[in-house]
Parts: sequence; structure tokens; C-alpha cells
Amino acid sequence: MYYKQKADIIFRDYESFGYITDNRNFGYRKLRDNEEVIGDKILSKSGSAFFSILEKSPLSLDELIKRAHNLYTDVDIELLKNDLQGFYDILVQDGFIVSGKTLTECNDKDIKFSYSNYTNEKPRKRLPIMIQKKHTQDFFDEYFKGLPQLTSVHIEITSKCNERCVHCYIPHENKMNDMSPVIFTNILNQCIRLNVLHITISGGEPMINKHFCSFLNELNNNDFSVSVLSNLTLLNDEIINELKANPLLGVQVSLYSMKPNIHDQITKLQGSFENTTSNILKLVENDIPVQITCPIIRQNKDCYKDVITWAKEHNIEATSDPSIMARYDHTTSNLCNRLLPTEVKKILHDKIEEDPQYLVQLINEAQQKKASNPNDIACSICHSSV
Repeated sequence: MYYKQKADIIFRDYESFGYITDNRNFGYRKLRDNEEVIGDKILSKSGSAFFSILEKSPLSLDELIKRAHNLYTDVDIELLKNDLQGFYDILVQDGFIVSGKTLTECNDKDIKFSYSNYTNEKPRKRLPIMIQKKHTQDFFDEYFKGLPQLTSVHIEITSKCNERCVHCYIPHENKMNDMSPVIFTNILNQCIRLNVLHITISGGEPMINKHFCSFLNELNNNDFSVSVLSNLTLLNDEIINELKANPLLGVQVSLYSMKPNIHDQITKLQGSFENTTSNILKLVENDIPVQITCPIIRQNKDCYKDVITWAKEHNIEATSDPSIMARYDHTTSNLCNRLLPTEVKKILHDKIEEDPQYLVQLINEAQQKKASNPNDIACSICHSSV
């Protein structure tokens, strides 16, 4: 029998216990996705040791027994074999690992993310065994009794950008610097020590940094869930191959309109619409998870819905939002592109008409804010993310 850790599972060792989770809180899903949510699971100290000897490639039970016996030399090998196989079989049923009678069968059971395997079939039901379905951060808050646990870090690897979006919160005159490999590795090593789960890579335009691919490789080698925020205009084959190498990676891109002149008017980069849309489709062709965001501003308020429709046609998750931020140097000249209150009201009415659940969501969020008290955490920044 062969066993392997599933490609989309994250594992962290906290010395006294282990923690495994799927990538649902950080990864991007297809629009019509019938895959089940696996959840989170706390492992005992010995369970963490058993899980740590697994790899992302299949290993035979005999090899795993040898590895376990190196950790527990004073335990009878037959007893160890029974405990190990029983533990792995539970995790197979839970969905965290896969098994097979042959190496090929084991690999084939680890179904990777793909835009081509969408079906209308309902997901198969599986008996939940000690599975947590809470959001990862809620899970940590409860387990650590409210003590802050850093799970997500946002790294701006360059301030440079080839676009000049009219609503951008970064002053264009400040888009001058790249992060060096020394600084990036230093930050990454700190994240490893802190058991961080998720890294967001952004800019500026992150693909401008000449070390972008090597940074992605480091993240992949250290088993981080990764989100890349990019306009995709600089995507090439080398970058695609590096993006594909990490099954815990997804890309988020802004698309403002399906009318090239409006999109390019917002980005102030001629041809950006053609580059961005064609490269979104390249990500789909290569089964790299992508999510489209469409900020709604004055220039695209009458045509942003076309972006959502186009995304649906390609089974891509897409969101739209009428809020934009002032620049971080405390100037507000970019806010001239912001919608008027009456325009925002119309946007909200349209969203509610299209999806009644959106109103329910707004009401729930408002009620939660009303019920908050001064001791509640107002924002995840400096609590679970930096």
C-alpha cells in the first residue's frame, strides 16, 4: 500500500501538536465547484510525527514504517505498523491524504485543480471524522483561547508598476523600488518560524521584479499557500511553469471592462486589455486558479457587469466592489474617480436584485457591527495578518 499527502493540504508542526488544513480559506475556487470542503484537524504529538514523514509523492507503507521506527526505536515494529496504518486510513477517509495499491493509483487519486473537470454531479458524501469546518482563523482563535496567531503575511516585492491606474492608492511617483532576495528570504524564514500558512505576493506589479520566479520557487519549496496579485500583462511561459508548480497557489487580477478602450483608459496602458484578458485565459488553459476583481469606479460603472458575465462563461470566480481607498500618502486626488452616493446606491440595488442573498449578507454584517464591543478585534491586521 502507498500513501501520500494531498497536494492541496497544508501541514504545520507546533511541537506539542500538529495542524493540517485544506486551502479553502486562501485558495481560489472555480465558479461552479462541486468539490467538498475538508476542513481542519488537530493531530497529537505522535500523529504530527506520523504525518510529517509523509511526502507529496507516494511512499510505500514499508518505507513509512522504517521512517516511523527511526522516530520511535523503542516501540515494537508490528505495533507501530498497526498504529501507523490505522492513523493513515483515518486521514484517507477524512480527505487529507490518499492511498493506493500501486504508486500510480495513489497519484491518480490526488485529483488536482482543473477548469476542465467540471461536472453537474453532486459531491460524494463522506462520513466526517473529527473534522473542523470553521474558518482557519476562528479555529486558531478558539484553540489558542484568543491569543493572536499569525496565519497570513502580505509581501510587496516591488513598488514598480507598468500600469498607472487612475484610482490606485499608491502614488505613482513612489513606484521605484524592488525587494532584494536577501530581504525576501529573511521575511520567509521568519514566516517559517511563526508557522505562517499563507503568503500574498503583490506590488506594484510583482512580475516586474526579476527575482519573481525564484521567490515563487522558495514559497513552493516551503509549502506555503500563495496568492499572487497581478495585472498579468507581463505573464510568460517561465512564469506560467512556476505558477503551475505550486498546487497551493492562486492568482488575482483586476479587469475593469470588456470594452478595451475603457479598461485601457483606467490603466493608462495601451493594449493592457488584450494582454490581461488573453493571459487570464492562459491561466485557465493551464489550470492555474484565478479570480477576477472588478473595482467599480466612474469610468466603468455602466459596463462592469460585462466582466462578471465574461468570467462566468469561463467558470472563473469574479467579484465587484464600488469602494476605493485614498492614497497612502494621505492625498485624495485619486478619489475623483469614486462613485457618488447615488451611484453606489444604484449599484447595491442592482446587486440585491440579481442576488437576494447579497441583502442578507449586508444585514448580517451590519448586525455584527452593531453587536461589537470595544474589546473586539476590528481588523485582522496585526492580529492574524501583516
